[in-house]
Amino acid sequence: MTLVEVLVSVGAGSMIMAGIILTYLACGKVTSAGMAQLAVQAKARQAMDTILNDVRRSEGAAVYASYQGAATFAGGTNSDAGAYVIFRMDTNALNGASDRLYHHYYIGSLKSMGNGITNGTLYFFLCNAETNLSTKTADSELIRGITNPDRVFDWINGVMNLNIRVADENDVDGKQIIYLRSSVAFRNKK
Repeated sequence: MTLVEVLVSVGAGSMIMAGIILTYLACGKVTSAGMAQLAVQAKARQAMDTILNDVRRSEGAAVYASYQGAATFAGGTNSDAGAYVIFRMDTNALNGASDRLYHHYYIGSLKSMGNGITNGTLYFFLCNAETNLSTKTADSELIRGITNPDRVFDWINGVMNLNIRVADENDVDGKQIIYLRSSVAFRNKK
């Protein structure tokens, strides 16, 4: 082999190796983004299942415009959407508990994600009061990244509609948004 043939062979081999490495890195990036999206979707579905389970077991709900301050009660005969809902749990739904309990879900901790999207966190707490409590701290955090913080809960004629739009906090361009929507009727409504 001459020196020219060796240089051509090394150059061609280098270009092929560079192409393989770039393809490998691109595939790794796509896989990583897909796994992050999958994790956000699983967390959002778990949060929605938790809320829908409470809707099925509760005897009714009150939807408020917000968690803080004097929120407006949304009656339930018209389309009333908000960021705070209280479910009244019937005693027989709680396996014979003597006191009535109220499950509170609210959107809080609004912040900018740095990609033009403002998100909120969906919280839950359990209480024996039905009133809108702006001083109670959350018992648990269900999901972060709610991008529609003012219209998550919607109660129309005894049917609870959940509209959850979730974005991955690590998504830099704000294009990976998951939309979950479900409707369920109150089975124990009084």
